[in-house]
Amino acid sequence: MDATDRHSAYNRAINQELHHEHDVIKSRMGWHNVIQLGMFTAFFGIVNQTFPAPLFLMKLIIPIVGIAFAASALFSLWVSKMARACILMHWNWYRTSNDIKWENYPPVTGDPFSHIKDCEEDEDKRIDMGLTSKDQKIAKHTPHWFMLYNFIPHVFIFLWVVCLINIMIVIVLTQKI
Repeated sequence: MDATDRHSAYNRAINQELHHEHDVIKSRMGWHNVIQLGMFTAFFGIVNQTFPAPLFLMKLIIPIVGIAFAASALFSLWVSKMARACILMHWNWYRTSNDIKWENYPPVTGDPFSHIKDCEEDEDKRIDMGLTSKDQKIAKHTPHWFMLYNFIPHVFIFLWVVCLINIMIVIVLTQKI
């Protein structure tokens, strides 16, 4: 096996690792969304009905569990981000230790925003992607948390906090009457 074949094989292995990590994220986020929607269904079923006291506690418990579950999803995303960073770190170490030019093996990540941001800092990495200046501005100024898989757990946390505050207000108002 010559050096080019070895480099290509390593590149394929890195791509497979990244693909696996993306599949893990997709799976985790899918289950997160399904479970959150199930909890919202249960919560609104309980809120719209009059139930005895033990089920009244569920009005408080479900939002707290929903917040914890969304926080867990954010932690899972962070772990996956660290795993992808580790994979890319190994690829960059391999590339630099074997004196492989960046142009021959460009980034193996599927995040074009990070590539565009990297190009601003290091012109040697610049590849003509046919982007307009508007595309470059969007890529430069869009925060990474706004990507859908990062954004959804934040939305669920916000919605659960609103539900929890609403229930707390109802409890306080019914106590005073």
